[in-house]
Amino acid sequence: MSLNSHYNHIKITIMNLEINTKTINTRFLSVKECSEILGISYNNLLLMVKCGDIPGFQFNPRSYRIKESDLANYIESKRVQVAHL
Repeated sequence: MSLNSHYNHIKITIMNLEINTKTINTRFLSVKECSEILGISYNNLLLMVKCGDIPGFQFNPRSYRIKESDLANYIESKRVQVAHL
């Protein structure tokens, strides 16, 4: 086991707040970045986050972020099987 991988999953407790470092290393995308990836409008994606269709985080009243892995899971969940002709 490498030293780096050993420290990837440490939990830190500061002032009774437990923070999992695995979450800290996660990349968060803005609503604008995600809307560009999906090819939909900013407002439509923001509505999807607010309705809970895509999991997101609200850090302040005007700032939402989406975990890159949650966006990937959402995209994968929309996969359909195309019938062969």
